[in-house]
Amino acid sequence: MSIQISFFVWLSAYASCLAQTTVTIDDINDVREDIRQLLDDSGNNRDAIGAVVRLIFHDCAGPFSTTDAGLSQCNGCIDEDNEDHAGLFNGAVDPLEEVFPVYSDIMNRADFWALSATLALEYAQELDESNPGNALPAIPYYFGRETCATSPDAADTKAFVGAAWGWTDIAAWFEEHVDFTERQVVAIMGAHTLGKCHQQFSGYSSIRWKRRGPDQLNNEYFENLFAHAWTHSQSPTGLWEWTALDRGRDILMLNADMSLVMDIDDFVDLNDSGRVACPSGGCPQSPVIDIAQEFADDNQKWLDEFAQVFTQLITTGYDVDDLEVVG
Repeated sequence: MSIQISFFVWLSAYASCLAQTTVTIDDINDVREDIRQLLDDSGNNRDAIGAVVRLIFHDCAGPFSTTDAGLSQCNGCIDEDNEDHAGLFNGAVDPLEEVFPVYSDIMNRADFWALSATLALEYAQELDESNPGNALPAIPYYFGRETCATSPDAADTKAFVGAAWGWTDIAAWFEEHVDFTERQVVAIMGAHTLGKCHQQFSGYSSIRWKRRGPDQLNNEYFENLFAHAWTHSQSPTGLWEWTALDRGRDILMLNADMSLVMDIDDFVDLNDSGRVACPSGGCPQSPVIDIAQEFADDNQKWLDEFAQVFTQLITTGYDVDDLEVVG
């Protein structure tokens, strides 16, 4: 009997050890240094910041079950052939693969992608000098996620939220796939303050969402929604988009962005490349315009809520009690 009990005690201790990560805060600091170097080397505007943050959304909101395409989980995998992921292998996966092998013995790709995106956001907020005294709340460094067998490519796929959609469809997609409230959806869309569209991948004009600082995490995306007169026109590929002139340079919004301030649900034609035909008096206000205005008025409020919803995003598909926090 004592031998049997001793065996089960040993087995329990062994299983507990397996559940614990070997990652230390020193390891995270090493990854931080390497990721910042990668971002600094990605162009004058640190183009990889937006790409790495976009990657973790497409990973965590993507499928992980062959029996239910609606299920989502962060698992270090995206389908390379899915057009919704266009540009992510070139802009984020491939650069990260230059760093990941150094740490692959202490963390898997799913954890590495989530950590890299978190570190990229930290860096982007530090680069913002327009909101002194504001700070991004600490986002936990979680470990213990699973990876799909074919990582970084995924065997399963699904359609992602559409850039040409109106608010009702956008909110429904986020609720179904990542269980976000409408307020959380508005907050996470503020990530468009980073980077820009790339015509060769999306078909939309290669224009930033904001005039300056596309590598800086702040609420200027929301400010721009209210600060400019937006013109609806077609990109060189024929997709309908919205542009405005800011300090001598065009900035861009897509239908999904404009749905935060305009209710385009009944006026968008998805069969005509997303053309929006508002009535003569203009489209009604969006049902979430007040939330977008709150974030436009208060950068710290947006940072606070963005950090919360981003934390939920990077733990999608897991019970956080089953993950380990380092730091």
